[in-house]
Amino acid sequence: MRRWCCPIAISGAARLKKVVIDRGVNIPEGLVVGDDPEFDAKWFRRTDDGVTLITQAMINKYLASR
Repeated sequence: MRRWCCPIAISGAARLKKVVIDRGVNIPEGLVVGDDPEFDAKWFRRTDDGVTLITQAMINKYLASR
């Protein structure tokens, strides 16, 4: 059984591929990460291998732009 040490909240209809999510992050409804490398790199930190780091500060910046 896998135990999660840090709570995160993922809203419905979000799609996440190859992500690392910081603790305490609230993923908004409809967010798609992992399909569009340019979008991922614009709003989050993305490695050359396509892994995307998501922090709450990054989510807040993304939400403020909408």
